[in-house]
Amino acid sequence: MMRNLLNPTRMACLLCLILFFQSCSKDADLLSDYVINRDQSIDIQKYVVNDEFFLKSSNSIVLDVLNNDRFNELGNVVISETSTPENGNVTINENNTLTYVPRVEVTEAEEFSDTFSYTTEAVNDDSSVSTETGSVTITNKGKLIWYSDFETDQWNLTGSGDNKWEYESNRGEPRVTNDARKGKRAVWLGDYNDNITRNELHRNRVSSWDEHWIGFSIKVKEAAENSRVYAQFRNMRPEGSPDYGGVNPVTLRQGPQGKMYFATSTDKKMVDEIQSSGASTGTENTYFNYKLDEWIDIVIHWELDPTDGFLEIWVNGEKIVDKTGTTTYRYANVSGIPYTGEIKHTIGVYWSSKNTPKGNVYFDEYRVWKGPGTYEDVVPGRD
Repeated sequence: MMRNLLNPTRMACLLCLILFFQSCSKDADLLSDYVINRDQSIDIQKYVVNDEFFLKSSNSIVLDVLNNDRFNELGNVVISETSTPENGNVTINENNTLTYVPRVEVTEAEEFSDTFSYTTEAVNDDSSVSTETGSVTITNKGKLIWYSDFETDQWNLTGSGDNKWEYESNRGEPRVTNDARKGKRAVWLGDYNDNITRNELHRNRVSSWDEHWIGFSIKVKEAAENSRVYAQFRNMRPEGSPDYGGVNPVTLRQGPQGKMYFATSTDKKMVDEIQSSGASTGTENTYFNYKLDEWIDIVIHWELDPTDGFLEIWVNGEKIVDKTGTTTYRYANVSGIPYTGEIKHTIGVYWSSKNTPKGNVYFDEYRVWKGPGTYEDVVPGRD
């Protein structure tokens, strides 16, 4: 038996197997190291987010560049230095903001832009210091950042890709109609899916509290129940925070027969209230008349702020909302977590689980313009 096991041929095979497994073990170790390094790189991935700010005059502008960065604890972060802008001067303020002053007079008639970088230092749990660099762009001209004409299926299950909405598979894929505001198609959302709560398209973080213009068209084929939602602009909470919802700065809802209304977060008495529920709790309502089976053109212009913002809303060319001061509230429902300043856009019909599914609407010509702009930049039907 021993002689058979130790014959030269079997010994050679045994040696090959040993070498093979040692090699595999080393490869596994290398793969393990690679995975660990990959995980470590994910852990220390960039927290800094590049910024764009809009200069409305030749005066200085204060830049809160850390506001949208992903640091868990801003108290451990400082801005250590900046590069030198070509067309202006920048200084670091004691409260971790930056002040930018253009070197030349900036007017709306001439296009102006400048760029610079800033470096952050963050103290880690082990007392080590991590540094990261972000870029800042200053301009006086806004730009179109989103356009949905629905001539193609501009949606998927993840909301990935430019101008792509997200839909939920358990609520059914959106339908289309050739009854369009412009072009050949519009998107159709409604009770055909017979879902318990809604049929909608949404996209996280399309816009923010900064100045934006938003335009879209809606046609109601069958009205939802009173107070049900057609479009909402949702305040976002930090990722991973409890999902108790929040109060929207702007919500478009069905009203009594023949009416819709905008619920807006414009009551300054409610700024610091922490609500128990409701996307429009504590808001103010502005009603307008409409007709079934007719396109309604809506334009919204905002700069959202708990104390010093503005909000304008037009319906078919008529301004029905013109507010300054409080244009958003501060805190999420129940948890009281401050909003991030990012806005989720949602269109469709939301009837809630307390109601029978009802309502069919078409949407078309959805535009979002970031920064200074005009009504004509987003109004539906424009060339």
